[in-house]
Amino acid sequence: MHGSKETPRDPRNRYEEGDGNMVTVEGIIGKFLTVIVGKAANIVAGIPFDKRKKACRSLTKLYYCVQALDEITDDMIEEFERAEKENDVTWFINAIARNAYRIENISNMFIDLGHDLYGGLQIIDPALAETCTLLYVGKFDFLSYMSNSVGWVERDGKRVLHLMKPDVTILNEDIESYYEKHRNRLEKQNKEYWPDGSFDHFYEHFEDIVIDVEDFEGVKELMDLIKNHNKILKKGKEQLRLLLRDSFSIEEILFQSDAHPYR
Repeated sequence: MHGSKETPRDPRNRYEEGDGNMVTVEGIIGKFLTVIVGKAANIVAGIPFDKRKKACRSLTKLYYCVQALDEITDDMIEEFERAEKENDVTWFINAIARNAYRIENISNMFIDLGHDLYGGLQIIDPALAETCTLLYVGKFDFLSYMSNSVGWVERDGKRVLHLMKPDVTILNEDIESYYEKHRNRLEKQNKEYWPDGSFDHFYEHFEDIVIDVEDFEGVKELMDLIKNHNKILKKGKEQLRLLLRDSFSIEEILFQSDAHPYR
């Protein structure tokens, strides 16, 4: 990546003016979706009738979150491609600025989903619920960290975009292995256990990038990263859509009376 690189920040040090950065890690969310669907597909049919709606609710809310993230990414990619056509980095920077509130809202949607998702997945498969907590708990909160990992800073008297770029270690993390470790732990009733891996110290696998109005090559590389992540997200979203379509009725998807699946 072109642009100025710095030592990764401690995730407890957040920007005072953050704009969200979920679009650069949606491939990771897509990989979690693939694992969720793969494990849940053969289980949901056997869920007791009185718990089916609760499980369905969490998966439906997850789908809406993913759909919102996919839509804003498509919109931003369209603007990024215009920046490339015009050979003008300011189109890219303006796209980030114009969509900052939408990215922040989507980040909050994913963060707020945590309890519901955990409760719904507990009904489907407790090991799956524990696996997905990798996004929400640990030494630091991955999703909260990413939602605050881009912002505007002053450098040499000008305003530049400062963001985090995940390295391939995070995207290539084997989520399936986390699931197997949690499943084995639960079978052995081992309560004090946390799988080792990149999500234990995930913040070590990011790179600080500064992009200014002259760094078009840096923008192009970031665009390619976002497009790659979005392809993975779209695949996971479609798998989740098919799971909801094939496993639950319209009644279960649309008509919910219990807003607390984890109770």
